Amino acid sequence: MERKEKLLKTLITIGVSILLAVILSFIASSAISPVYGAYEGSNFTYDGALFKYEALSILKGNKPYIDVYDHKGLFHLGINILGVLINKDYGLLILEIVSGSIAIFFYLETIKEVTKSKILRALSLLLFAVIRLIAGAGNTIGIWLTPFIAIYYFFYVKALKKNKKNYFYFGSLILGLTMALALNSRALDMTYVWGGAVFLLASSLKEKKWGEFFKNAGVALLSFVFVCSVFIVIAASNGFLAEMIKATILDNFIYVGRVKGALIDQYLMEVICFLLLTTYVSLYLLSRKKGIKDELTLFVFVSGVSCFLPLMFLIKFFSHFLAAIPLLGISLVYLLEAFLKNFEKVKKVVFGIFSVVTFFLLLTPVIYYSTGLGDFAYSKNEKDIAALKLAIPESERKDNEIYVIDCSCSVYLYLDVVTDSKYYCNQTWWSYDNESVWGESMQYVKEHTPKYLVVWKDSEEKLDSEIKTLYSVINSDGARFSVYKLN
Repeated sequence: MERKEKLLKTLITIGVSILLAVILSFIASSAISPVYGAYEGSNFTYDGALFKYEALSILKGNKPYIDVYDHKGLFHLGINILGVLINKDYGLLILEIVSGSIAIFFYLETIKEVTKSKILRALSLLLFAVIRLIAGAGNTIGIWLTPFIAIYYFFYVKALKKNKKNYFYFGSLILGLTMALALNSRALDMTYVWGGAVFLLASSLKEKKWGEFFKNAGVALLSFVFVCSVFIVIAASNGFLAEMIKATILDNFIYVGRVKGALIDQYLMEVICFLLLTTYVSLYLLSRKKGIKDELTLFVFVSGVSCFLPLMFLIKFFSHFLAAIPLLGISLVYLLEAFLKNFEKVKKVVFGIFSVVTFFLLLTPVIYYSTGLGDFAYSKNEKDIAALKLAIPESERKDNEIYVIDCSCSVYLYLDVVTDSKYYCNQTWWSYDNESVWGESMQYVKEHTPKYLVVWKDSEEKLDSEIKTLYSVINSDGARFSVYKLN
């Protein structure tokens, strides 16, 4: 009977995980959800369109980093290629639902280990939804890493609660795997798991159990090296290893040092990280004062500090918090469970606040379609699409005959074409890190003379006189870009 009851609870958790993943993918993933017409080109989905374009271009024979530039690693490219192969329009949505279901399942299983409170378990779900709705535009790097991070936390918390070494070994295996996948997509997300290594070191110093530390470190290192080796072999065998290393390490390092989000976002990120750090330190000091010196408290403290201390100086955009959901969820629930055991009213108030926030965030599609989010409204996007399709007849939409300058890659996706130019969009943005990008892009236009140019209006004044002599503007209907046609 007990086994049947346990199976039933697991099936319920699976069902809840899938349901929430479907809801969040359809509502929050504006880059790939049919609710929004798929891969539209707002600021919220810029990267999603870019990653999908890269996959389509690679599948048509162009090489990563040589023919298709990006300073991110191969992992997310592999996900996008797989998604396109499953279904060109909605394969990525399917993968995101699968990814989200796995992440939410292990996230909830971890929360069960931390608390028996139904209110806190429900609160953890709301927290997951809130961060996902705020930070996720679909097909972003953090989304693809979240399942692995959630699995890692599950095994480490399970090991601490059950006092079983084997769970640590599984957790360390996933830790190494996640570090490798993060390094080969967005290295910043490594911060969400390296706290495990710091915790094991701190625990070993405290308990003087160096044997277990080296065993776990060995498992994590082997996993890390194996996965990295796979990516290196793929890059070397296809002739772009040197270009990949330069783009993902050197160029990315320059990018991280240079790029900043909007000033208000930058301050907001720093404030959030500072508040989280303060919370973790306060949690640890208060727990020691109360005589709570268990390993789980140390794990939450070390993981939080080792994660958000560097992020306070590195994080640029709120979307970077996506991969932090498992750590934030466990921390919040553990904090409330440990220090508010006899304050059910406080728990209910916190739950109520998150419920209200989640409700308003679920109105995202309504706002998105009507008044818009930030400086973007769906009505503007529809106008752009109509202008684009009117200017370029379907019979003339051919690969390498259309070139985008400083517009979203969604232009290529709408027209179902690719270009053989290495710098296929973002020319001005990439020029901030590599001054030759703009010059090489303009040289490409002069040498290959694609039939159409789609130019963001703010960038028109940068086109030199030779290009303006070769091309004429053929649309002037208020779209946010101009279409130029070869004379």
